[in-house]
Amino acid sequence: AVKYLATGPLNAQYPGTLKLAGSAITLAPDGSGYRVKLDVIFDHQTVTATDSFMRRTLLTSIEADKYPTSRLILESKEAVKVGAQAVAFTASGTYDLHGHQQIVELPVTLLIKDKQAQASCDLIVNLPDYRVKLPPVVVNNTVTFRIEAVAPQGTLPV
Repeated sequence: AVKYLATGPLNAQYPGTLKLAGSAITLAPDGSGYRVKLDVIFDHQTVTATDSFMRRTLLTSIEADKYPTSRLILESKEAVKVGAQAVAFTASGTYDLHGHQQIVELPVTLLIKDKQAQASCDLIVNLPDYRVKLPPVVVNNTVTFRIEAVAPQGTLPV
């Protein structure tokens, strides 16, 4: 699941969640490390909010009926040495929301545990960059998404 936090006037906070429609973490050999690729699809229909008014406002603003998902695709900027300890690296790629794509670069943490890759990152989205219009008296333009993705077993190199 993905946790998000939207803010509003007078320091109002609107936390919520949404589910992933899919996620993949791929480790491609690159020299003495791995190039890490992360592909995450957000399912907008599963969004939760503090109340039904806020949920309706979010779904209407992102036109969830027309754009039911958004997608984040990242790749590590350099080879990463993976092991039993969490490793932090910078990844760049694209985020596609509301039919508009932007280039993103963000820090990612990767942990290999029980033969599974677990990646986490924070994606800060400025909604007007994606032509999303929220009522300014309700919500500010920036939303932070806390993403936690786990690769299915068997997708890691042996």
